[in-house]
Amino acid sequence: MTTKNWVVLMIMVLIPIAVQSGSILETAHRMYLEENYVDALQSYSTVISESILSDYHPEAIYMSAVCYRKLGNQIMAERAIRQLLNEHPNSDWTDNAYLILAQQRRVQDRDKLGDALMMFETIPARYHSSEKLHRAWLGAASIKQSLGYHKEAVRTFNRAVALEDQTVFSDVDLMTVAAFYSHPRNPERNVSEAIKRLVLILEQYPESDHLGEVYFWLGSLTWEQGDRTKALDYFGEIIQRDLSRVLAREAQEAIAEIHREQGKDDKAIAAYKSLVAKYGLSALTRASLQQDIQALSGEKSSKPTISAWHADVDKEQRRATYN
Repeated sequence: MTTKNWVVLMIMVLIPIAVQSGSILETAHRMYLEENYVDALQSYSTVISESILSDYHPEAIYMSAVCYRKLGNQIMAERAIRQLLNEHPNSDWTDNAYLILAQQRRVQDRDKLGDALMMFETIPARYHSSEKLHRAWLGAASIKQSLGYHKEAVRTFNRAVALEDQTVFSDVDLMTVAAFYSHPRNPERNVSEAIKRLVLILEQYPESDHLGEVYFWLGSLTWEQGDRTKALDYFGEIIQRDLSRVLAREAQEAIAEIHREQGKDDKAIAAYKSLVAKYGLSALTRASLQQDIQALSGEKSSKPTISAWHADVDKEQRRATYN
């Protein structure tokens, strides 16, 4: 067979495969968006098995890794990522692959943080125009902070923040920025900047799955700043919206404590009573809260007490002997 005839044959074979792969890939994407990850994975696997020369091959491998992660199979997800890096090291999906691999390494255990850091920093080193640059810098900064390299972490973090005007930061990205700004060990800690990012989430992502955490975080930070009115509003949103029962319980207790700080004993008592009535607390916690309620309302505690009415005091006024 001549070279010309071979090329013609390859075109005749590969074009139908490419058309079919594109159709299957579209079906897989639709299933993925419908959160039908099992069927989506099967369709992506079909595209992967058809031809390594297909333009859709790297995309299908990457999406199969994403599906495996959604299904909780981290081992198969990493295997797919490794396949993508080996077979298509220069594809448009490789930077995403490094990001997933780095994120997996970061959550595995502390011994893997070095590997994760290397992978995060591979993205800006190799893929200067990647849309994931900000996430790579944020991931690297978080690891450096965890390892105690706080000044270097700040420098890396600032590279990510410098991209805010050029890149769309997701709700999770903004939460990561807020976490870094408000971290107790950040040498340039800035609560106001953290609050600014959290408020952006409320404005730009009103349907975020993380609204409970955002409102609680805002309540805690504004309380720290001394703005108790805003803190009460933010904590109240968690309860009113029923965003999270665990966070609602914490928010209810915070509301009681804030009223107590303000000297509004009646409101503090009402908040404590609501905490006892609505949430499944342990017997020890309920007893402790009842004591707080009694202290605020001036009632006598049920705990045994020692009365000093019948105490004899020594001449130097240093010690009392109780009868």
